[in-house]
Parts: sequence; C-alpha cells; structure tokens
Amino acid sequence: MRTRGIRVKKRKLLTASEARVDSILRRRLWALGYRIQAKVRLSDVIDKEPDEWLDETEFQYLSKAHFDFLVVNDAADPIVVVEFDGQHHVDPEQVVRDVLKNRLCMKADVPLLRIRAPEMAEHDETTVLEHMLQRFVAWHREKDRIKKRREEWAAFLDPNRPEQTDFSAIPRIEFNERHPFRATVRIKSRLLRCHGIADISTPPALRANASMICDVNYAGSGPDENSEEFFRVTMRASVKRLGSEDKVLFSTERWASIRSWLPTNLLVPRTVSISESSTVEELQEAEQLLRWRFENMYFPSLPGISAHDIAEDLAEYLALSAVEKWAGDRHQTVNSGPASAGGSR
Repeated sequence: MRTRGIRVKKRKLLTASEARVDSILRRRLWALGYRIQAKVRLSDVIDKEPDEWLDETEFQYLSKAHFDFLVVNDAADPIVVVEFDGQHHVDPEQVVRDVLKNRLCMKADVPLLRIRAPEMAEHDETTVLEHMLQRFVAWHREKDRIKKRREEWAAFLDPNRPEQTDFSAIPRIEFNERHPFRATVRIKSRLLRCHGIADISTPPALRANASMICDVNYAGSGPDENSEEFFRVTMRASVKRLGSEDKVLFSTERWASIRSWLPTNLLVPRTVSISESSTVEELQEAEQLLRWRFENMYFPSLPGISAHDIAEDLAEYLALSAVEKWAGDRHQTVNSGPASAGGSR
C-alpha cells in the first residue's frame, strides 16, 4: 500500500524589493551599532497591558501578523520598524491591515516608517530611504542638543509681545543644515566644479572659479492634488551671472511628494456634517467619526523625518538636476557653435 508523502518546498524569506530594503538598512545602520531583524512577529515587539482592551480584530492581528523589519540597538531595544509597501498595498483589504498595524504601533508608541519603491530609487548614489535613516539616527543622537537650542531661543520670547517672531523653527532649520540630502551635496559640488555655478550659500572664498550663481527657493507646498495621502513641496531654482544678478539665465520648478497618510478614504467618511442645530448626540457621533478617521489615517511622523522636510530635500535635488542638465546642454551648444559655423563655410 502506497502512502502519499507530504510535499513541501523552501520559501524565500524576502521578496526582491524587501531584500533591497534589508541591504540599505544594513549598509547604513550596522556600523552605527544597530541590528536589523526581518519578519518579526508583532507580538514579539508589542505586548498588551493587563488592563488594556483590544477588540477581536486587533487581538487576532497582533497574534498573527509580522513586521517587515525591526531595527534594534545593542541592548535589543526596538528603535524603529520599517515596512515596505509594495503595489498590493493599495488594495482595500491590505489597507485595512496596514491601518491595524499603524494603530497598534500608535498605542504601543513604536516608531514606524513606511516606505515604497520610489524611496529606494538611486539619486547620485544615494536613496531617500538612506536620507530618512540618516536623519532619524542623527535626531536621536542630537535630541539633547536640539532641546537645549529650543530652550535658548525660547528665552528670547517676550510673553507680553505675541506679535514677535517665533523662533521655535530655528533648531529644526539648523538640524536640516547639518544633515542635507547627500545627493544634493554632490550635485552642488559638480555644478561648481564642472560648470562654474556656485550655490548661493557657497562662501565667497570658494567662488573663485564661479561665473554664475544658483539659488533654490521654496515655491509652495500642500496635499498632493492627485492623492490625499501625499504631501507635495515645490522648489524653484534660478541661475544668474555673477555681477549681474538682475538677469535670470535659467529658471525652473520641480516638485516631490512624500506619503503622509494612509489611503483610508474608502474606510471612513471623508467629511462630517454638523451645524448650529446639531444635537448633542449628533455632535458626539461627529466627534467619534473624526477620531476614527484620524486613527485610521494615522501615519507616524518620526523625529527628523517629516513628510515636508523629506519632500523639500528631494524637490531641491530635482531642481538642481534640471539646472545641471541645462548647464550641460548650454556647454555643448557653446562648444559646438564655432565648429558648426566653420563647417558651413
């Protein structure tokens, strides 16, 4: 009598995209003393307090689901969770699971970073994911310094003068200046070295070989018009000749979007209707719906990794890339001019 054997096979632990994320995490964090663990169960990181109540859906998900990646320090303390959201994460059923994971992380105060394929695209040998990781780690290491700077600037405020300048954003600006997008640093260096275009922040002593100057300015921001879950920042770059800054040689605008919410418009009413005649019960229901919508849309903004700052950094790089292309085309046109004229004679 023949018995039917059990047929099994090996499974890959990570998809190709997840393996790429794993590689970036290890490359950027391993040398700093952090360790990366893949496919860790939520219940190994999040534990329900004895007096805390979870609904059945949350409890079942906590028991069965896993995180893509968990970053821990030398003491094995969770530092941040990294989730890769592939194309299937736009599926409504997957969105529900993402909402559950976000909500559990929010309740347990577990930092969560969600990324997509665009955050892993190469820009001058670096990625937006690497930029996010570098800023997140830097913020953790500099948080005492940042707190002290906030206190120093707060000392300048006069409580009796509400109209005075608010200095609260200055420590954040200082942090941004200390930790620029590495791709932007590289392209600024190339523009000066190869095309004689200095950045406006370049000290005069380093502008010896520059004939032009480039300035990149904020040109607007807000929710992306194509999707509520993305935040868009537009940056404007302009190039002028040194000594005649009144004439613009080239100008362009570029924008970048970074996801700031989950796409939950299918799950929760987009608007809540209330009026002066609304009853107490209607107001309470509206408040509950708004709270429910926020909890579902919740997308943690990690220290040093706000959607606005990351989108601004990427938009600046894209604007400078357009300047570099213009400078390259201009150089080619200038160099080919005499040859073309000679050939026509």
